[in-house]
Amino acid sequence: MKDAEIDWKDRRLIRELYKGQRVVVRIENDETEEILIGRGVRQGCNMSPALFNLYAEKLLEEALKDCKGIAVGDEKVMNIKYADDQAVMADNEKDLQEMVLKISEAGNNLCDCEFPFEEVGSPSKMVSTDLC
Repeated sequence: MKDAEIDWKDRRLIRELYKGQRVVVRIENDETEEILIGRGVRQGCNMSPALFNLYAEKLLEEALKDCKGIAVGDEKVMNIKYADDQAVMADNEKDLQEMVLKISEAGNNLCDCEFPFEEVGSPSKMVSTDLC
């Protein structure tokens, strides 16, 4: 959030809002004990989409900074986004695989977690992951 030039007071407020989040999971008629949530955005919170986009943009910026992407006119395009869906684009399978690995590594470094990629159909055409 500091890189996005969000004021320190606002960062502190957001940190306090998210600190100590707890959740109870209901499965049919049973409920778990309270579970402490260590990271992630709140379901239904008005700030959640903006916070998600902020971190997703930072992740992609870091991961794709040296990638080629594809040429669209005079522009270099590496990804397109809509809501929480992302598509990365490359001229060939090798470059696409490199982009996917860089995104995975950047995600692992940014949030200290695993990004589980799943191949769907032909690996050269589509790879999916769930960022949420």
